[in-house]
Amino acid sequence: MDGIEVPLDYDPITGTYPDQELGWRDGVIDRLDRYSKVAGSLSFVVSAQAWSAAQGDFLERIRGPIAPGPDGAPMRFEVESDKLPDFDNDDFTATTEALRTASNGDSFTQQVADNLGVAVASLPGYIESGEPGVPRYFRLDPDADYDGMPDNWEEAHFERMPFNSPNYNDWYYRPVYENMTFRDTQIPMGNNGLFINCTFIGVTWVRSYSGNDEPMWSVWGRMALDEDTGRPALENPRYAFGDDPGELPADLYPDLAASLNPPDQIVRLAISPVDRGDVRESEAGTYPPEQLDLLPEPLVINGTHVYDTRVYSNNLRFHDCLFVGSIVSDNPATFNNVRNKIQFTGRTQFASEHPEHPDEPSYNPDPNDMEVIARSSMMLPNMSVDIGTFNSPPEQAVRLQGAIIAGLLDVRGNADINGALLLTYKPVPGEGPLRDIHGNPLGNPSLFNTTLGYFGPDDGDEESLDPATLPFYNGQRLAGWDTNGDGIADVSPFEAQPDGATAIPFHGYGRIHLRFDPDMALPDGLPLPMSVRPLAGTYQEGRL
Repeated sequence: MDGIEVPLDYDPITGTYPDQELGWRDGVIDRLDRYSKVAGSLSFVVSAQAWSAAQGDFLERIRGPIAPGPDGAPMRFEVESDKLPDFDNDDFTATTEALRTASNGDSFTQQVADNLGVAVASLPGYIESGEPGVPRYFRLDPDADYDGMPDNWEEAHFERMPFNSPNYNDWYYRPVYENMTFRDTQIPMGNNGLFINCTFIGVTWVRSYSGNDEPMWSVWGRMALDEDTGRPALENPRYAFGDDPGELPADLYPDLAASLNPPDQIVRLAISPVDRGDVRESEAGTYPPEQLDLLPEPLVINGTHVYDTRVYSNNLRFHDCLFVGSIVSDNPATFNNVRNKIQFTGRTQFASEHPEHPDEPSYNPDPNDMEVIARSSMMLPNMSVDIGTFNSPPEQAVRLQGAIIAGLLDVRGNADINGALLLTYKPVPGEGPLRDIHGNPLGNPSLFNTTLGYFGPDDGDEESLDPATLPFYNGQRLAGWDTNGDGIADVSPFEAQPDGATAIPFHGYGRIHLRFDPDMALPDGLPLPMSVRPLAGTYQEGRL
């Protein structure tokens, strides 16, 4: 029966509906429904008293039934480290290195060229003409004219980041790879690509720069939507310095000039200063000294002036992709949820063997790598990982298995996780994203949490909207207005409908299944208690 039908079990003697008396559609989820949000126990290192003293009654924050079983407690506090061990990125070093070693296929660019049937040398000027359904590549050009933008920005694919988020952090231009197959590949640092309906066999290694401990890391290269072009542009436009004969290194900020190698390289300076390096010596006298002192130092990496940290990070999205094996990343020193993020959307799934070709070697990982692949299907320490989107369509079905390691993990929409989640990022005031551009503590550590399900800003998810506040349109909650026909909301639901725009309804909260697999192989190095399970009949003692 659907939600508008009248129940047929009405009892005229008692004036009740017996099924509702048993819990069915009575407006409350409780023990009568035999439903539990958690099948098992919740364990915490903190004491109940300390939690209550700092945050108030914790029971108000735990919503939904817990079914611990006949011999278990629903909640345990002050759990010792031998039961609930502390771990960080270093604990996964052995397994991480083993996975990276297994990522030994042809170069990424070679595999892209092989999928397209062209030479690597043709990729910089490649123009896609293929029909949907075949391997396709829509390139993103480097910045050769020194304006801080990709040279083909007028036609390149772009999207909000996080994808489809109503409260996004940045905009990204992306190269797009469709219907390709990669094997034991390394996705280069600064790729920032979108992969659609691609298959990744073996180990996929996401490269990123490790020395990202700069408070300005998310600011250098940040974009905003240009109202005139309808496309992203730098918040602080840049110009080339050093391409004209009269522009000499002596006119650069001395600390910047001394760090450059070669010293006469062309640099991109912001028209409105972002850091001290953007103010030339010939212009420094036009600024009050106290204003110059507030500007952070410029960023130079290996002798190169860096104006956009995208080039030294990796922000990727995988849509409707299949991973037959594992994905692993470099380990950035500092968690950064803007620059180092990996998003899995659509029907992306992970498997240890190809679901359609389980016995064909070309579709499956190298047998010699299977032992380390079995330990983790996702080894992304200190990376921000999103599964699903903020208004996930009903057909979304992301599937993960095994030990899932990430810095932070947000799961929305429909997802099935069979294994365990091990998350490494510990938010500390004054460190990582919890500081301003001068390194002073900024922000609320509780906002950097793991989200399983859809939470609004009041629950700590600053990147989302509260669905309860969405306006109604034609009897449905409105998620926004689609202005370009891609099925994604481009304009806020609280704004007037643009001409020609289509209403995008809120698709609901989705459903997430998280099941612990007690028999899974875990990464090496975790300080977990050892357990022994006897197998009766496998051993006996006798005498001569």
